[in-house]
Amino acid sequence: AGTPARDLGQALLDAGYAFDYVSDRQIRNLKIIAETPYKAIVVPECRFLPVETFAGLLELARQGLAVIVHKDLPKDVPGWGDLDERRSAYGRLVSGLRFRQIDNAQGRIATMGEGVVLVGNDVPYLLGLRSVAREPMVDSGLQFVRRREGENHIYWIVNTRDEPLDGWVPLATRPLSAVLFDPMSGRSGLAAQRGS
Repeated sequence: AGTPARDLGQALLDAGYAFDYVSDRQIRNLKIIAETPYKAIVVPECRFLPVETFAGLLELARQGLAVIVHKDLPKDVPGWGDLDERRSAYGRLVSGLRFRQIDNAQGRIATMGEGVVLVGNDVPYLLGLRSVAREPMVDSGLQFVRRREGENHIYWIVNTRDEPLDGWVPLATRPLSAVLFDPMSGRSGLAAQRGS
């Protein structure tokens, strides 16, 4: 068995979600800009979370991001230094969240400024509530890496199955063009596309 973060990351990849990793320090320094491609930040199941990180997450939610916490909110802050003060600060932040149950009991939601804090077991379901796009190609057994360069999205798609795929590959973004490349033969060429 892996760590909760590794297991959740694999579950998100298997469900067709692309993501980047971010550190506690980055969370504390992030500011949301209007053209950000990110709609959510996912916090893997954890027992301890620094109060500064939690405060940073709540600030990101106030700015419009969905903060999704897997399973439940962390129970405590790490470390012994100024423990009572940090626990108290964390408790105040948690008590400021006004959660309500999501309609079908899939989790809890608290509105924070322009965004929300969502807590629950089914992270792909919670991402769907915030209209975070997934790559449906994974349903056909394909794996992908998607990168963004300015306004463009670049995909690397690989078929790791034992049999070839004969069909259309749906993408979460509309491509300008598509190129096929067979690394075994070195053959390449433009791929056919169909309209949406």
